[in-house]
Order: sequence, then structure tokens, then C-alpha cells
Amino acid sequence: MPGPVAIPPQLLDGPFTLARADELGVSRKVLRGGRFWTPIAGVRAAVALPDSLELRARSVLLLAPHVTFSHLTAARLCPVAGAGFGGGRGGG
Repeated sequence: MPGPVAIPPQLLDGPFTLARADELGVSRKVLRGGRFWTPIAGVRAAVALPDSLELRARSVLLLAPHVTFSHLTAARLCPVAGAGFGGGRGGG
């Protein structure tokens, strides 16, 4: 009985489209196995990658690269270290 199919390293460090997996020779059957999860339809991620807002945003951008995030989503995706902004309290 053959062992598990080797997964290309490009598919282990972030979300990827089903088309990218096809390009790298990974079948849909393998993607349906227990080594991947679905952050959004048409995108998979290795189970070792935790669910997060950043991972889901990156997943959306794979399918719709011209999307912009706004309001609370944008604020959560844009970490701010220190104030450094002009105006307001404590800003520089």
C-alpha cells in the first residue's frame, strides 16, 4: 500500500487556490483528505496553519486580488506600533 502523497512545500506555508494545487500536481482527492481545511470556497490551507483573520484575508485576495478591506477588518489587519500619527491624543 503506497504512503501519503508528498505535498509541495509551496502549499504548506499559506493559503492556496485549487488551481495552484492542480498546477503542482496535487489532486482534489488529496485536498479533501485530513491535511487541509477550507478558509473560503476555492481555497485550501494546511491544517497546521491556524484559522485567523489574516489567513482568511489572504485567501480572499487569492481569488479577488483587487479587493480592499475597510473599517474594522482593515483596522485589525493593520497593526499600529506606537502612535506616530499626527493629531489626536498622544500623536506625533
